[in-house]
Amino acid sequence: MTDPLVTIMMPTRNRAHFLLDAIGSVLGQSYKNWELIIVDDGSDKTTKTLCIFFQELDRRIRYYKTRNRMTIPQARNRALRLSRGSFVGHLDDDDLLHRNAIGEIVNEFKKNPQLALVYSDFLVIDDAGEKIIREDIGPDFNRNNLLNLGFRHFTIYKKSAAMNVGGFNEHVWCEDGDLFMQIAQKHECKHIPKFLYFYRSHATNIGHRRPTCQTCDRTAVCNYYKIWEKQSRKMTIMKNA
Repeated sequence: MTDPLVTIMMPTRNRAHFLLDAIGSVLGQSYKNWELIIVDDGSDKTTKTLCIFFQELDRRIRYYKTRNRMTIPQARNRALRLSRGSFVGHLDDDDLLHRNAIGEIVNEFKKNPQLALVYSDFLVIDDAGEKIIREDIGPDFNRNNLLNLGFRHFTIYKKSAAMNVGGFNEHVWCEDGDLFMQIAQKHECKHIPKFLYFYRSHATNIGHRRPTCQTCDRTAVCNYYKIWEKQSRKMTIMKNA
């Protein structure tokens, strides 16, 4: 496998104060064959000005401003449809990538072309991006242990695998976890024990506002929950047998 094109998707809305660092971490990648798709969902003029500046600075950056407000799953689906890469990765507009993030994961796909998705570990950093709050180490992939798995930072997957399951579920809160579960139950995935992503913890993190599975009102249409519940029942039966 030669160096494949990797699309990094970044929905954004009024995060210009973080966006500079996020885009900068993509520009600083040791792996060079990437494109960054920024879907701006109704931001103010500051965000638009910043994104256009970077688009003009580097042709690998593509900026799209939506006409109507979208949900995050809708914005992700738009970025996925616009992507040209055979591989797709996520970078939130308030986070950063390690300079070797894309290259490390692409190397895993090169070693094993059967892989559909590869994920790493990440570091939680403070609002200013100066201090490490904690390390987040994920479990190795095991299809029989999906109960303890979910979407991880940093993840890259084959675009074909995502499109084959219909892209992102636009009816749920945790569209990334929903997509992960659909890919994970059908394809080979891998965890690499390296910190390749910096997750910024701050007061406006979207994750803080998401309901838990136990309190969510959308479990009936959530593939993540359905797969999780199915395996939970299976594990209970095995335990009581």
